[in-house]
Parts: sequence; C-alpha cells; structure tokens
Amino acid sequence: TMRKEVLQRIVKSPGQSERHLLDALTDREIEVLGLIDQGHEPKEVAQYLGISPKTVAVHRGRLREKLGLNTASELLQFAVRLVEGQTSGPE
Repeated sequence: TMRKEVLQRIVKSPGQSERHLLDALTDREIEVLGLIDQGHEPKEVAQYLGISPKTVAVHRGRLREKLGLNTASELLQFAVRLVEGQTSGPE
C-alpha cells in the first residue's frame, strides 16, 4: 500500500515512539509528510495527490497538531529528522 511504501521510505528503523506517532496519522497525512520530506511545496503536493492546496494546508495543520509542532518549519524539520532516524517526536 502507499502508506507502507511511504513509511518504509521515511522511517529507516522506527522505535516504539515513532510507531506510536505514525500510527496516529491517516494514510493521506503519511503521504503529505513523505512529500514534505522530499521538499515539495504545498502546491506541488496538491498537484501530485490530486487535491486542492487548501486541503494540503488542512493536512499539514493536522500533522502539526498530532505531532505537537507549532510551525511549518518545525514540520519540515520533523520530517527530515524522521528520515534520518534521529527523532521520536518534537524537541
């Protein structure tokens, strides 16, 4: 599934904390997080997923809320650290 493929790409070897955080996310939120990690702008994410930019903004907001992050910058940093296997949550 898309969720499994994205999770395998964004988390090299998730620990219990990472699994808990990622289990709380929807499939679409996982897709958006994966595309954020790849450096795609919200408009590009929307085009790739076939959804509106406003819907991407909603997903990003929900990701920030679920992950305890305050800004888009923190969300990007979180996605990058997840890929590098360096975090289990917000700092």
